[in-house]
Amino acid sequence: MSTHILLIRHGETQWNKSERFRGTYDIPLNENGKAQANVLSQALKDRNISVACTSPLSRAVETAQISLADRNIQILVNDKLTDIDYGDWTGLTKIEVMKRWPKEYDAW
Repeated sequence: MSTHILLIRHGETQWNKSERFRGTYDIPLNENGKAQANVLSQALKDRNISVACTSPLSRAVETAQISLADRNIQILVNDKLTDIDYGDWTGLTKIEVMKRWPKEYDAW
């Protein structure tokens, strides 16, 4: 028997929509993100999933909860799956970061 790992990104947040750096800042799913998680649920319906792991950030936890709601699967929260900390970039748009720190942005 082989093991398959599915990597799934969380649904949309308002900060995703406005292209803001989120990192460890806990931004919840917006309505579109919740709808995306419901679509994911349908896409996964024929998959045999035995375990789910997620970041502790609410956007990731809620995506997992919505997409796996009709199953009896434990969702394991793991701090090691938390996004990186963007420091001073957190909450800023890509354009704002490019203007303030052009060299650092290019290196990133």
